Amino acid sequence: METNKIAFKAYTYDDVSIVSCDEPCSISSRKGDNLDLTSQLSKRYSLKLPYIASPMDTICGVKMAKKMSEIGCAGYLHRFNSIADQIDQLQEQEFDSLVHIAIGKNDLDRVERMLDVGINVQTVLVDVAHGNHADIIEMIENFKNNYKFDKIDIIAGSVAHGIAAKNLVDAGADGIRVGIGNGSRCTTRLTTGVGIPTITSIMDVREAVGDDIPIIADGGIRYPGDVCKAIVAGANTVILGNVLAGAKETPGRIVATDYGDYKTYRGSASYESKMARGESDMVEGVSSMVPIKGSIVDILNRFEDGLRSSMAYVNARNMKEFYEKGRFCSVTNAGITEAKPHGVIK
Repeated sequence: METNKIAFKAYTYDDVSIVSCDEPCSISSRKGDNLDLTSQLSKRYSLKLPYIASPMDTICGVKMAKKMSEIGCAGYLHRFNSIADQIDQLQEQEFDSLVHIAIGKNDLDRVERMLDVGINVQTVLVDVAHGNHADIIEMIENFKNNYKFDKIDIIAGSVAHGIAAKNLVDAGADGIRVGIGNGSRCTTRLTTGVGIPTITSIMDVREAVGDDIPIIADGGIRYPGDVCKAIVAGANTVILGNVLAGAKETPGRIVATDYGDYKTYRGSASYESKMARGESDMVEGVSSMVPIKGSIVDILNRFEDGLRSSMAYVNARNMKEFYEKGRFCSVTNAGITEAKPHGVIK
């Protein structure tokens, strides 16, 4: 029997739990300036909080990007509208803070046009499913050779392991997006069978690229604790899609039903999203309706509370310490069940 086809065992969020500190915790309070949640987004740019709104057409339009910027996070403007429309929306919203935009494989004109009209682009995120591709490597090199982009960092991906990430870093990437087939509306693993569970992906990429190249963990985040696990594994920031879906700042109209108000949330490779762009092949996502959740401020406050508590359990005062001190134990199915509320009378 051939066994060398199985390269390694891989773990995702539910497979691990963070181990609390050995030494007595010296953090007197988890609030305010006692803990520093500043997180590196790219080589040159950082965020006050490690949360990023996903570049999906039902998650991050101009309104969402602006609100994320106001609270010290980032929102990557999705790339599924024309350059002219995107510029018009930014100017209408008087978006004068730093802008983060997603771009496709042949989309450097989008960046150049924004700079030409005075929009202050800080970082661009390569938004493709398979980042370890010759065309993407060539695009990164072209980006780095264009003097107009000297003040902009480029974050590349998505990738699932360290060798792929290293290829992008060698081409000039200023950050790496990690995660293939793990989004809540993604069916890539079901359709293609390709992908590596997220915790293992992050750890492998961190080992390959080192501490100087920031990592964005994308996909699979459901709870505040998942963010904590992503950072302990080696991520600097996390992309949120499902967590923010249905928030009042997301694009899309509100649909009133007998069960309450809803908004559409769809994968970027879903049939509905592709049809909206005039495409119909290579469907690797699904679409659904999600209930209205309120403001992203309330959602992210809860996530920040969870992160602060986790840092205190590890006795870490900043993101660097959290990564360095944090370690995992693997969890059985019984452990997963134990971690969830149980013994509740229904």
